[in-house]
Formats: sequence, C-alpha cells, structure tokens
Amino acid sequence: MQKRLFNKAKKFLEGNIVKCKSWGEFQQAIESKKIAFAFHCGDASCEKEIKEKTTATARCIPFDQPKTGGLCIHCGNSAKRMAYFSKSY
Repeated sequence: MQKRLFNKAKKFLEGNIVKCKSWGEFQQAIESKKIAFAFHCGDASCEKEIKEKTTATARCIPFDQPKTGGLCIHCGNSAKRMAYFSKSY
C-alpha cells in the first residue's frame, strides 16, 4: 500500500511541474496552480518582483542543474541556475 501511495504522489508531482521558457508560460503555470521550473538570476529584488506580480516564490533550487545557463525568466539577466516557483496555499 505504501508503494502505491508513493507512486501516486510522485506521478501527481511530476505531472504538475511545468518547464517555462517565457514569462507568459511562467504566469500561466502559476495561474493554473502548477509548479513553474525556470531559470532565475538569483537576485533577491527580482524574486521580490516575481512575488509581487504572481504571489509565487522560489521553493527549491535543485542540485542537478543543466550544463548551460540561460536568461532569467523575469528580468532577462544571465542565470546559471533553474528554480522551482509556486504559490503557497
């Protein structure tokens, strides 16, 4: 029974993570109560602006990161890490 519950929860989690490549995708994911996974510059003021616009905050910066960087989903500055963002309910 425990294995079945774990697998159900894992499937639900994986099905609710959206890898975002644009600000529009990011906003849509948050509005749909999903977890947005996107590049973030790591700047506290940028995260504060994201929170003001969407009420979502960074939840986790995973250890396993892509080999290449990208641009911050919000400000467009260089970003080396991806982070999970979501709302608190």
